[in-house]
Amino acid sequence: MQKLSDCFEVGIGGGIYEAYDSYRNTSLTTNGIVSLTGSYRIYNNWATRITWDRVLTSYNRDSDVVLVGLGYEFKRGHEKGGKRWDTIELKKFEID
Repeated sequence: MQKLSDCFEVGIGGGIYEAYDSYRNTSLTTNGIVSLTGSYRIYNNWATRITWDRVLTSYNRDSDVVLVGLGYEFKRGHEKGGKRWDTIELKKFEID
C-alpha cells in the first residue's frame, strides 16, 4: 500500500492460481489475477475501501469483481503517546 496522504492509500497486486472446472470435469488451468485497491480514512479507525479484481484466463471468460466496503482498524496494545500496535522499535545492543 502506498500512503498518499494521512487519509488516502492506494495499492496494486497480482498473482496466479490454479482452477478446476468441476462442471466440465477438466484438468487444472492456470489463471492470473490483478487487483487495484484504494482506501480513505473517514474517522480515526474507520475507513472506506474499494477494490477491483480482474481474473485473466486463457479463453474468453475473463471476469471483473468490484468490492466496496467499510472497515474498522483494531489497534491492539495501543500505548500512551499515540503509538500504533504495529509499530516496531529496533534497539541497538552492543556486546563487549
